[in-house]
Amino acid sequence: VVKLADEIDRYVNTSCIMSGWGYTNKSLWTEANRLQKAITMLISSTDCKKFWPQFADALDEELFLCVYNKK
Repeated sequence: VVKLADEIDRYVNTSCIMSGWGYTNKSLWTEANRLQKAITMLISSTDCKKFWPQFADALDEELFLCVYNKK
């Protein structure tokens, strides 16, 4: 758990480095057994809701960062 910056909007469209043990293959739901790192782009809440409409109602701008990898 991390505290988000108070002025999160000023970081939109900047690089974001994340780490964790999450899923590495969304079609097989394969979990990583080693710590993984991803470099992504922080996007606005508006864009986040466009990319992930199924989660739009659950997204709380004070609790979540939304990132997107254009690859």
